Amino acid sequence: MNSAQESLSTITDSLNSLSTNQNSENENLNLDKQTKTFTVTDIVNKRINSLEDYLNTKVINIYQRPWNKLEPKLRSKKLDEYYKNGPLEQTASDEEDSNSKKRKKGVEAFSNFSLTQIKQFLNTAEKKRVKVVYDESDCRINSILVSN
Repeated sequence: MNSAQESLSTITDSLNSLSTNQNSENENLNLDKQTKTFTVTDIVNKRINSLEDYLNTKVINIYQRPWNKLEPKLRSKKLDEYYKNGPLEQTASDEEDSNSKKRKKGVEAFSNFSLTQIKQFLNTAEKKRVKVVYDESDCRINSILVSN
């Protein structure tokens, strides 16, 4: 089973449990109706709240995928965000490692290229020159390297 099938089965199980909970709530409402009167809005509000609670726990972050799996518009938003916020701050040991790698692989795009140039590179045959280091867990571009 791949992760998509697992998440699909998890969501299906959760929906089944949600419907089971609603059936038991309906039975409780029928018992409570004898002692209390509920309006339609009370019942609808309760169901909406339970559905909102479910969605709040199950919504998937659309940016939490590898860079090559993101749609072009999402990539564009992340590039804009990267140029707005700047590259990720690095520790001293990370800088030493990355500096030796940068010399071999290319130059940092943030300080040497404009946003429009990088977008042009990514939309043309020159996209092979651009290396985007994207952190899926933080949903953030750590660096963009352009080879010479």
